[in-house]
Amino acid sequence: MEVGSKLGTGLLSFPVTHFDAEGRFVEADYREHCGWMLEHDLAGLFAAGGTGEFFSLTPDEVATVVAAPWPKPQVASR
Repeated sequence: MEVGSKLGTGLLSFPVTHFDAEGRFVEADYREHCGWMLEHDLAGLFAAGGTGEFFSLTPDEVATVVAAPWPKPQVASR
């Protein structure tokens, strides 16, 4: 389905990015919050930008925040 069409089908979610007192991203809390959101039928989840934090993050931090809600791939050991 085209992105524009999908966005019109349901709830758009903009999770607040979790930071500690020193301004560091708190991935565990953010992942838990997004996990709760993803239990619902969402049309889209907009990480690292819906609440204005995008301009406070480095490009590497944006990539980390955007990837955080999704399960990390498992690497098979040999």
